[in-house]
Amino acid sequence: HRIRLFVSLRTKNGRTVSTQDIGRALSGLMGRKLVPEKNQKLFAGEKYQLFAFTEDVSFELLYGVSRRMKDGETVCGDSYGVLQQQGQTFLCLSDGMGSGPVAKQTSEHVLNLLEELVECGFTKETAFHMINTAALIKCDDESYATMDICQVNLYTGMCEFLKAGACASFIFREQYVECVSLPGMAPGLQMQSDYEKTRKKLLSGNYVVMVTDGVLEALPPERQMPMMQEIILHTTGGTPAELSRRILEKVLNLCRFAANDDMTVLVAG
Repeated sequence: HRIRLFVSLRTKNGRTVSTQDIGRALSGLMGRKLVPEKNQKLFAGEKYQLFAFTEDVSFELLYGVSRRMKDGETVCGDSYGVLQQQGQTFLCLSDGMGSGPVAKQTSEHVLNLLEELVECGFTKETAFHMINTAALIKCDDESYATMDICQVNLYTGMCEFLKAGACASFIFREQYVECVSLPGMAPGLQMQSDYEKTRKKLLSGNYVVMVTDGVLEALPPERQMPMMQEIILHTTGGTPAELSRRILEKVLNLCRFAANDDMTVLVAG
């Protein structure tokens, strides 16, 4: 339900015209704000060229990540990725089993496969099933990884959480913090298991906070969710990168800076 316009055009009298100016002219004709797509020439010249314009998004998304590796390790076993394409932003976290280089390799493998499949045009659900079906992830006690995805539609503000063995995420709204906790799945990508997903509406000024299980497990077991919500609620101001750093610092302060597992906090606003 959005416009994507292809225009073959050239200029006269040796002039050049920027694609930004062309987009503004087309916006007036179409009655919607159109912007030139990326990875094409920035100016039109005397020779005919094909240019693509797409309807501009309604929202802009910024993100920041803070991490802490497990005490005694040299690398963090958690991996994250942010993929942007055609008005959609994919926020991804993967937590490899255990810690250290093996966990890092497994979690990176999951995200690399996901990004490659999504860039090829597959949906995140199809990509998940293909990763499982191809048996590219070993589902044993030594080598598996969770998958945590938040897909944000920058046209509508709708976001969809998809979790495969991942822990809860959070949405920081104006006066409260909503917990996005999906039931049912055992940790790890398993052939016999399916993913869980849910949709939420984001408004301007809202923040999505995604964490790996090392963050929640650093809090008292009986109060992990409410305590995490309270930490996020009282961490305000600054960029998403600053918010992620402050949230992680508060969690580390509560556990006396003893990191018993890899810890990652991804914040997107």
